[in-house]
Order: sequence, then structure tokens, then C-alpha cells
Amino acid sequence: MKTIFKVIIICAYLFSGGSYAQEKITELKIGDKVPDIVLKNVIGNDKSITLSSLHQQDLLIINFWATWCGACIDELPKLDSLVTTNKGKLKVLAVAYEKASVVNSFLLKHPEIKTSNFVMTTDDNVLMEYFSHHVFPHNVWIDRNGIVKYITGQEEVTEKNVKQVISQQAISLRKKTDRIDFDPYAPFHLSDSAFIYRSIFTGFIDGILGGHTLSTPWKHPTERWVNRIFCYTQSKAQLCWTAINELWTSYNDYGVMKIETNDSTRFFWPSECPKSYANSKYRSIQDWRIDNTYCYELSLPQPIKDSAFFAFMRNDLERMLQVQIVKSTEIMPTCVLTLQKGFTFKKPENDSSYIELTKLHLKAHNVSILHLFNFLNQKTKVSSAAKEVDFPYVDETGVKSNIDLNVDFNAAKPLYATIKNLISNKYGINFEVKKEKYPVYIIKDLAP
Repeated sequence: MKTIFKVIIICAYLFSGGSYAQEKITELKIGDKVPDIVLKNVIGNDKSITLSSLHQQDLLIINFWATWCGACIDELPKLDSLVTTNKGKLKVLAVAYEKASVVNSFLLKHPEIKTSNFVMTTDDNVLMEYFSHHVFPHNVWIDRNGIVKYITGQEEVTEKNVKQVISQQAISLRKKTDRIDFDPYAPFHLSDSAFIYRSIFTGFIDGILGGHTLSTPWKHPTERWVNRIFCYTQSKAQLCWTAINELWTSYNDYGVMKIETNDSTRFFWPSECPKSYANSKYRSIQDWRIDNTYCYELSLPQPIKDSAFFAFMRNDLERMLQVQIVKSTEIMPTCVLTLQKGFTFKKPENDSSYIELTKLHLKAHNVSILHLFNFLNQKTKVSSAAKEVDFPYVDETGVKSNIDLNVDFNAAKPLYATIKNLISNKYGINFEVKKEKYPVYIIKDLAP
């Protein structure tokens, strides 16, 4: 099928008894009765033909086609053959919006296309308004009472279907749908609630504070599944850190993300690069914000595992921010987790998962050791802006499954160092700072 995006100037006149009445034409739908239009510009016939004369005794298929439409050209001989095999029971009206000179020239050049068994009109701008469409070929099936029975594409025009409609059998033909309001040059909103993947990236939007939201609607027992992230008024560095760190920690406290750029103001807020900012073209933070902050949304209809979700985000950011994200390793201080001899963990019995930290206790069920301590490292900071207590964790406990853990506090919630001692005494998990290889990400600025 071919698609036409042409502005068709409709003269909006109604034929009646050979006269022209300038009236607004109402689009016809299945179940409507067609008016008795007088057809002019009939190829090979100087006389006018009425639409009713074509459908009074027979099934009529109005076929809208164009000389540039390959599917239409394939369908014309097929329609001609159907009229031959259903003589006296089927008529076809082939309608072209193109001028008679164009259609006649085309048919002369293609004598192999048989059209002798049906009526053909050109220069049409009336029937196309009664039966609006964008996509060719477009077929309208009309019964002997002048009622529109079906509106179909090419595939439904078969010998079997034609015979069943002629014999008035009740059949179901797929209705051809044309979105007349579709504009390929306008923002696409037709599937706003039924998209498969949507990524939106904009520059600074005035009046929006900075932040992010993460949607995890499906509470998987042992994994985090995500279907939406929205970051607003974020710097390039913030967006890259979100994609790399997957929102486990707020800040790149231990330099596991490194940025290679000739202009740090393109990535960092003025407070993070005061010298570069002072020597830059910017005279206010608002000026900087307009040039260097962004809004980004990634949405999926169904949640997927967080690692796959954030891989999509990284791909988007590489394209939109003109960066290359390279994963490497580096020797750096880490907090190595080990398990004392004689201590073991039983595999959790059910598939629920949670961590609960209150003034009275720490309870964790069916979580990984790394997830647990990343959680504690964040939740026990003295403030949201404070640096994390521990270095990045490396799990060398040898525990393969998720764990359960329950520690009671004698008084108010203690400091993190005390919590770690309680965990070590009860469950045998030790903490040791060592320099080891750890994954790092290099953000290479590709912008000129």
C-alpha cells in the first residue's frame, strides 16, 4: 500500500441531476447511503453516468487509485478479472484524483493493465471527500440499495469475499482505517498512551526545579524493575551519573565516574567548578542553567530489569549529549566484605523482599549483601549532602543467594559503625578497606 500526503483542494460541490450545488460534503461511513452523484470525466464515455446506475442491480466497488501507486497498479487487473468472473453481479468504479491527461498517458504506456471491464473517472475531488483517506488503494463496497457495506484495503478484495458479499452472506471484512488528522510534520501524539518506547530530551525549561523520579511499579522479590525515569533541570554530569550508578547513590563520592572535557562548565554546576565558571561567558547561574541543564524522560509500557533500563538511558545520553561512555577498571580504595569461618546464611524461604531500618531494629529479607550495605551506606549519612561512610563495596563473602538479617538496637538507632559491629558479631560479616580493581566509567566529551 502507498501513502499519499497531498493537500487536495476540494471544490465541495454536489452533483444532482447534472447540476452543481455548492454544499458542504459530509464524509460517508459504513451503513450510510450514498447520494446519487453524477460522474463526469469518465474515460471513454462522453455521457454522464450516475452512481445509482452502477449499484442498482449489482455490488459496486469504488476503487481509489493513483498512477504512482504500485499496489494500485497491481490491483487494477485483479479488479478487471473479478468483473469478468462476476458478470452482471459486480461493477467497479476506478477513481483517480489525477488529471485525465496523466491517467490516459499512463494507460497508453501500460497496455498490459486491463481496465476495459470497469468505469474509470479522473480529476476527482468529490468522491475523495465523501470517502476521505490517505492510503491507496482504498476500496468502498456499496450494495444494490446504495448502502456502504465495507471500506477495505487491497487484501480484502478477493474472489471469495466478492462472491460472499454478492450472495449476501454475513461476512466480516477488516475495515481500512485512515487517520486523516495525521500530520507527519507535527509532533507525534497518536499513541501517547500505547507507546512501546518513548524517550524525550529537552533543554532547560524555566520554572522547573532540579530532581528526578524513578518508577518501579512491579515489586520483584529480588531485583529492581523499572519502567520510567524522569530527570529535570539536570547537568550533563548528573544525567551521566544517574545512568551509570542507576540511582543507587546520589553523588559520585569516590570518583567512579570521570569526565574528560576541555570545558567543565558544560558538565558541572557553577558551584562545582568555580574557577571555570568565573572565567566563562556566563554572568549569572541562570544564564549557565539555560545553556547547560536538561530534562530527560525514558518511559516503557512495562517494567524491565534496571540494568537493561539504564543501558537504554546510557545509549540515549551518548547520542544527545555528544559523549562516549567507556567502562574501565582502576585500583582504588574499596570496602571488601568477607564472611568469617563458621558462619552461613540460609536461603530465604519466600520470595518477598524488603529492608526495614528503624530506631529499634534493622530487618532485611531476601536481599543481596551488596544491596543491603549500599542501602545502609546511604541511609545512615548524617545528611543527604554528606559523603558516604564506606568506600564502594566489593563482595567477597562467597554467599551466592540473597540473605535474611535481623539486628535489634538496645536504645536509639546507633551510628553506622555500631550497626556494622552488631552485624559482624551476629552474622560474621567483616569489613576491610583495601585497594582493589573496581569498575570506573570515563565520560569523554565529544562536542567541539
